[in-house]
Order: sequence, then structure tokens, then C-alpha cells
Amino acid sequence: MANYYAQAYQWGKSVGWVGVMFAWQLDFSGGEVGAFRIKGAPAYDALKNMAK
Repeated sequence: MANYYAQAYQWGKSVGWVGVMFAWQLDFSGGEVGAFRIKGAPAYDALKNMAK
């Protein structure tokens, strides 16, 4: 599932017309602020390690 993030960013880069992209995971287990944290999640690692 985490690789979907990296694939989406790679697609955005490849089409040439996509501007700013951002991602968050809606995980409210850490409260309202925790919903926007992806550091330490599998999605974070997938984005960090993708080809740039």
C-alpha cells in the first residue's frame, strides 16, 4: 500500500503538468495533529527511498 504514494508522485513527475503534490495519512490515533504525520510510517519510507 505504501508504494502507491511513490507511484503517484512518480506519475505526477512524468506527466509534466502536475504542480505541487502532498500526502498525509488520516490516522487520528495520535489526535488531530497526528493525522498529518507520516514520518515513521511505511508511506514515509516509500517516499523517502523513491527515485528522485
